[in-house]
Amino acid sequence: MYFASTGRPEGPGVGGDLFMAERGDLQAPFDLPVLIPVVNSTNAEGNPSLSADERVIVFNSNRPDGVGGSDIYYAVRLHFTDEFGPPTLLGGINSSANEIEPFLRSDTRELFYGMITVTGDSWELYRALLLTD
Repeated sequence: MYFASTGRPEGPGVGGDLFMAERGDLQAPFDLPVLIPVVNSTNAEGNPSLSADERVIVFNSNRPDGVGGSDIYYAVRLHFTDEFGPPTLLGGINSSANEIEPFLRSDTRELFYGMITVTGDSWELYRALLLTD
């Protein structure tokens, strides 16, 4: 299970970090959550969504290299047991507004996300078709 949490002492970020918890089978309890290596920063990360094969993760963050207040990033790994590579700002969808709540469809060809306008008075839902290699 992948999730975001705020206020956990082991997290480096102010406002939220991304964690993972595993369990041996569906009846077993989850292990203690651990930070997802490489993906977290000292800024806020939230709302992780993974591809069905767990090789791609998308999330929103307010990192300083972004375009707006909160932007959507992604990271990739070769195998689901490997660490993710460094996060990359997802091109073509981020704006000066706040892009949030990304949801990656299991086939990784569609991304749904929300945008809160710069003034904060409107919330809109978007769908983006993603190009794959």
